[in-house]
Amino acid sequence: MQERCPDILRRQEGTNNDCRAEVGYLKAQSAEAVHIVTAGEAAINREGIKDDGTADYENCVIDYAAYLFRKRAGTETAMPRFLRWELNNILVSQKAKEAKVSE
Repeated sequence: MQERCPDILRRQEGTNNDCRAEVGYLKAQSAEAVHIVTAGEAAINREGIKDDGTADYENCVIDYAAYLFRKRAGTETAMPRFLRWELNNILVSQKAKEAKVSE
């Protein structure tokens, strides 16, 4: 994932979403951006979600990195509800695919 970080950040340019705007700001601090994106991916992997190369996974990593950035910068530290739903949806989807393959 680390080698894809600049591509992921570049693809998010021009979007209006606040999270994407914050990640866009992170782009200016490349080393910090890579660190935060890597930390976000590690946290997602600890949740049991695997990198399956989908846009859903990559967007989730970006959203998680933006959450980590906001969490560190401000006083509001609760995980956004949309991010929790996104994590749960990806995890359930991946587990369902694994169950289908094993049958």
